Amino acid sequence: MTAPRHVHSLFVGRTLFGKSYLAKVLAKQLKAGGRKIIVYDVLRSPDWNADFITDDQTEFLEMFWTSVNCAVFVDEGAESIGKFNLDMLKTATRGRHNGHQVFYLATRAADISKSVRAQTTTVYLFSCPLSDCKDFADEFDAPELLQAARFEQGYFFKCVGGQRPIPMRLDFDTGKILQLNSVSAPKNKSQK
Repeated sequence: MTAPRHVHSLFVGRTLFGKSYLAKVLAKQLKAGGRKIIVYDVLRSPDWNADFITDDQTEFLEMFWTSVNCAVFVDEGAESIGKFNLDMLKTATRGRHNGHQVFYLATRAADISKSVRAQTTTVYLFSCPLSDCKDFADEFDAPELLQAARFEQGYFFKCVGGQRPIPMRLDFDTGKILQLNSVSAPKNKSQK
């Protein structure tokens, strides 16, 4: 699975359900295809396989604005971009003019400003509260996204604006991303 170039994406879902894992798989694929990978991760996870990684916003923004045509990953969105950080908002509203494709990762839809969300054309939606699913179902005109509230670990929807959501699953053992035939959501064991 590859992401189209020059569009921004958002990964949303509960902790430990696969957001960062999927992002790292996509980063690896994009790097293998010749894209430079820039990562802003407040945790500085060592397994990004990035050309540049930092936990410092000033360093990140300097690299972001002096580079072109990069795949950029912004992890821990509540801390790294939030709702009111104008400098980080510009990565969404202006980053594509540098040819950047930005991937934002967050636990909740509310962690990311609506302005940033409006700049994303793809959402990778893992299990999350029903209120978040409703937000994305409305934003992407895709009522199927409501089912993500019941997803088990590793299951997600890939939804590109204007298209029907695609149910998918991560195989954590092999690193493969599998497209599923059914839109019916596996039931999250913690939700009866």
